[in-house]
Amino acid sequence: MTDPSTRVTASNRWRLEHQFGPLALTVGVLIAAASSLGLVGDASAAMPTPPSATNIQYYVAMGDSLGAGYGASQPANGYVNLVYQHELAQYPNLQLVNLSQPGATTDAILHGSQLSDAQAFLRAHAGQVALVTIDIGGNDVDNCVPPSGIEATCIQNGVSEIATKLPLILHGLRASYSGLPIYGMDYYDPFLAYWLNGAGGQAVAQQSETDTVFINALFGQIYAAAAASMADPATLFETTDFALTGLWNGTVVPQNVALICQWTRMCPPLGDFHANDAGHAELATAFELVIGHAPLPVPTTRVLESASPTSAAGGQPVTYSVTVDGLGPPAGTVPSGTVTFSAGATNLCTSTLSPTAADLAGGSGSCSSSNAPLGTDTVTAAYGGDSFFTASSGTAKLTITNATPSVTCSKVSGNAFTLIRFKACSPLSKTNRSASAPGSFLASGGTLTWAHSFQSTTASVTQTALSLGACKRGSTEHDFTGIVTGGSSIYTRAYDPVALRVCETGGGTVSLVPGSTASF
Repeated sequence: MTDPSTRVTASNRWRLEHQFGPLALTVGVLIAAASSLGLVGDASAAMPTPPSATNIQYYVAMGDSLGAGYGASQPANGYVNLVYQHELAQYPNLQLVNLSQPGATTDAILHGSQLSDAQAFLRAHAGQVALVTIDIGGNDVDNCVPPSGIEATCIQNGVSEIATKLPLILHGLRASYSGLPIYGMDYYDPFLAYWLNGAGGQAVAQQSETDTVFINALFGQIYAAAAASMADPATLFETTDFALTGLWNGTVVPQNVALICQWTRMCPPLGDFHANDAGHAELATAFELVIGHAPLPVPTTRVLESASPTSAAGGQPVTYSVTVDGLGPPAGTVPSGTVTFSAGATNLCTSTLSPTAADLAGGSGSCSSSNAPLGTDTVTAAYGGDSFFTASSGTAKLTITNATPSVTCSKVSGNAFTLIRFKACSPLSKTNRSASAPGSFLASGGTLTWAHSFQSTTASVTQTALSLGACKRGSTEHDFTGIVTGGSSIYTRAYDPVALRVCETGGGTVSLVPGSTASF
């Protein structure tokens, strides 16, 4: 224990408004919040040379009621004091500065006295702070999980607060003390105790466990982005283990439920979220396992890409799909951000990653474009990285062909000022078909409609450069290319090409150049 005269305590203006409770979150909201992180720390600066053991050094603790020791039978049994006692072996002159405030939220730390007091202390004691621990986030959502079920809107608001304000808190600490060793914490799940309430309570407990896994992944992202190590009491509490190997009051229960009952005050009759003496000892152990060790390295990623279809006609949309898998800890963390698809120098499209319940290991996305160049290309999916995962890329093969037209027209009649009719257009050997367009389209290009037997196909065509020698002397050549844009014909498909060569005589009569084809 420290001498009370040397211990700095938090302002007593903060009253206890909420009890602590770990977070239970919906999947979509959690990852959307995680994608907003943008403050990145310097991992190389997070492990400074240990201060001399002969000088006065300080351990600064920040947090809420857990950090203040609530739930422990006496102050000495709170996890902060246990960590302090452990660190005295390395720093005999270590003094504890506990700024933790019961009822604190991320907003209260960011805009209240706790952060400003910590920053002032850090600036005044440069080179003398051995470590900072922080537990925060529980009070942002602790009222969102009553026994009746999880309140999604309440959770969403709390998650937004955590994802936005915890990075700012960590950034503020780093800005006040170069190379500051910061140790954060994820959370156990006290709502597992609802398992004891019967079938309804068991459903709430299972959903709470799923959500807690994801909020702990979010904490992992935030602390890693700030080059801070994260203690992992959730693992010590075996939060995800529903195996029926536990025992509580003589009844077999899941292992995670049994540990919540043994290490917190949550199970009947108390109903208190806080850790008891045994639980505080586990929290201290979780911190001791990471104190003095460098933060986990920023994980790499793997990009898995596909294109559908893998072979398409020019102008036909192709859908590009991608999954970006995280290859590093913490488990359950999902890459966020964007993936840009390109073929050579051609930018195709950009997709924003999002998680799905069926793909918890990675972030998935897709987008479509119709501007892939002709030929066979390697399409590259470039992931830009996020505040936790590094950039990476993947590839897929795509072939774009100029498809062979399937409709042949053998004769053209009419003139440049009347309706032009292409006689005997014969798809699949069907005869007596025709295509028509206003005569004015010869000069400017436009829409060509082919119709037969109550079916029709419309193609958009544009006049192209003239070919030499295709028409007899005295005739004007009109060349058109385009693609099918719609219609109801069973013989044509969208994005098939159209290619026409029309000869216009001086008198306005037009004829089709032999060998001209149209697919539309």
